[in-house]
Amino acid sequence: MKRIYMMKFSMVLVSAGLLFCVGLAAAMKYNQQQGKIKPAVQQGRKDTYDAALLARLNRLVGSLDLNNTCAYRAVVSMTSPTDSMSAIRNVPVVFCREGQRCYYRYGPEEMINEGGFNVLISHEQKKVIIDRQKPVNAPVTGNLQDFAKGMASEHYALQSEAGAEEETILLKNEKHLTCREFAITYRKADEKVTRLFARLPDSYDPLDKGKDRRVTMQITAWTKSPDWEAYPHLDRVIRIADGKIELTKKYMDYELINILK
Repeated sequence: MKRIYMMKFSMVLVSAGLLFCVGLAAAMKYNQQQGKIKPAVQQGRKDTYDAALLARLNRLVGSLDLNNTCAYRAVVSMTSPTDSMSAIRNVPVVFCREGQRCYYRYGPEEMINEGGFNVLISHEQKKVIIDRQKPVNAPVTGNLQDFAKGMASEHYALQSEAGAEEETILLKNEKHLTCREFAITYRKADEKVTRLFARLPDSYDPLDKGKDRRVTMQITAWTKSPDWEAYPHLDRVIRIADGKIELTKKYMDYELINILK
């Protein structure tokens, strides 16, 4: 149960910025660890990038930093030609952070992290899992030099596709064994990110591009000044009576699992 709970808690890090940054970091780490496996690229190839486009990419990714107070709403989908059971279609995501307090909702599951407690609510299983409050630490999104060095070492091509109101910046390497493509779409008028996309090779057959998984996150709202009081709090779920943790009336038919001990 503890292991499952921690896996659930890790979903708090599912965000637009991290989908992009962690994926690229994973690609670099993979090749560092797998010294015998290298992308099929020309020896001595040197990748250079348009400075203005790279600077824009850096600004966009930096705007999605979860290390500060922020909130967002999004819809996540994932398709896999080889595993239809793992497909995710239009799952709503809600996230709000203020300091070390945070609220997170992923489909039918909610997490509240405040007041010394971390509470996971599974509406499908009708369970409430209580543990100690967890630190909310998101990886730093990086800087211009890090992106340039990382993309070049993995031989990603940097491209852009512009429409009337939006533009998409893409990183592509069709021969990469871990991450073939990343894309970030934003409104040109105000540089608000609206969509992120990742195309990932099948872990069992990475050479077959027909088996690639596709992950999409449509961002419907993002703010750096959220109203914390507008999100659910602990007192909606639990109360402490005579030193004992109990569920509130709204959740009386849920199973309480206390792993504080």
